[in-house]
Amino acid sequence: MYAFERFILYLKSCVRNRNRPEGCIAESYIAKKAVEFCTEYLFEVDPIGISSSRNLTTDDTKASKIIEGRPLAGGKVVQIGSLSWEQAHLYVLHNTQDVLPYIK
Repeated sequence: MYAFERFILYLKSCVRNRNRPEGCIAESYIAKKAVEFCTEYLFEVDPIGISSSRNLTTDDTKASKIIEGRPLAGGKVVQIGSLSWEQAHLYVLHNTQDVLPYIK
């Protein structure tokens, strides 16, 4: 089933009053988005009906402010020095199109 078909199926399941389906769909969709938005800021609450992120490890009991995922395959931590970091930072700044107006 395509993503569009799944979304339409979800919207059809939101209809409670068949006389006014648009209002039911809009109300249900807005309520779901509001709950999802609020649960991002309530870290100690386990929401019902909203799936947790796949990037969270299984031993996490509470979501933290910064969600760190796990690597897809064999990731390793790399430490770089401040000089290398500054060089990389300058390289990105000088080769990004969004920064060019500020340089001129």
